[in-house]
Amino acid sequence: MRKILLSFFVFLPVLIFSQDSGYNITKDWILIKQKSRSYFEKRKLLEMDTQTLDELDKKPFSPDVEDVLADFLYEVIVFNKVDNVENSIKALDILQNKFKDKSYLFKISSEFADGHAGNSPFVIAKILLCLKNTITGNYDQNVTALYKVYERIKTPYIVEAKNGTVRYGTNTVIKFLKEYLDEFPILLKQGKIDPDPKKLDTVLRITAEAGI
Repeated sequence: MRKILLSFFVFLPVLIFSQDSGYNITKDWILIKQKSRSYFEKRKLLEMDTQTLDELDKKPFSPDVEDVLADFLYEVIVFNKVDNVENSIKALDILQNKFKDKSYLFKISSEFADGHAGNSPFVIAKILLCLKNTITGNYDQNVTALYKVYERIKTPYIVEAKNGTVRYGTNTVIKFLKEYLDEFPILLKQGKIDPDPKKLDTVLRITAEAGI
């Protein structure tokens, strides 16, 4: 009974706010969702994250909420990375497809790789796909993010594989890294990105070093 009452009072502000705002995604809505995470056990929270991500995917939100929403999505990505990787992937889709400011995608990609690269191959693969899809128009920040991600994945997935230790998900990570590296010269030839010598050198060095 106590648990039911607790759940009711946690979600009461959400219901009231949603009715008053016409169900728009606002900073208050996001902060309430984020705060409520501490009240539930893991299984329930995984289900709630699925529902919340579905809602975020379907409803529009203003660029003004992207800073708060990015923090929330990073929390969701990390929490779901093992037990519900589909949620982590969907959160990255939202960052790629619905955020006006792609710098949040690049920041989260770098931070996630820094702390979780070795045990989250399919999230890393999705990050590499998102980076490939956002090279055009985001050249500088995109390549910087690629470099940071690569530095965290090269030992567990590339160096170890070359030495005979192929950990779970290695082939998937390498596949999506190769797709990014293959896309870069295509865009360069089409004139869709500027031939900045430093960025080009970064991509060429990664390509040579990875040997894929």
